[in-house]
Amino acid sequence: MLMDLAHSVPTWALASIAVALLILVVRALPKTARKDPKRAFDSAQRNVGFTRAGHQCEFSTPWFTRCTRTAQHADHWFPHTRGGATSMQNLVAACAPHNLSKGGRQPSALAGFLIAARRRKYFPETLDRKAGEWF
Repeated sequence: MLMDLAHSVPTWALASIAVALLILVVRALPKTARKDPKRAFDSAQRNVGFTRAGHQCEFSTPWFTRCTRTAQHADHWFPHTRGGATSMQNLVAACAPHNLSKGGRQPSALAGFLIAARRRKYFPETLDRKAGEWF
């Protein structure tokens, strides 16, 4: 009976089902990204990060301008839970609402472009203005 069904279903349909099942299996596998053993930024890193950002949140408003709130959190641009490094390159000064709303999501390419463009105004010239670093 199963063989009769296999002969009556087009090959492309069987291939589509196999690919869909493979995608489901891969998505169900545990994420095994390497993680930086150092989870939190230390006070010296936070101080340097806040100082270079002028103690202002570096995230964007809905109008693509820089948030005007005071930075309260040292955020991992690439989330630590997804393999982001606990390094100065990955530190972004954030207000509490922006950091808590971002959570463990990775920012978009547009957000990365905007932060790098804005950092040209206040970051030291000797530093890379691109946010983010993987462990």
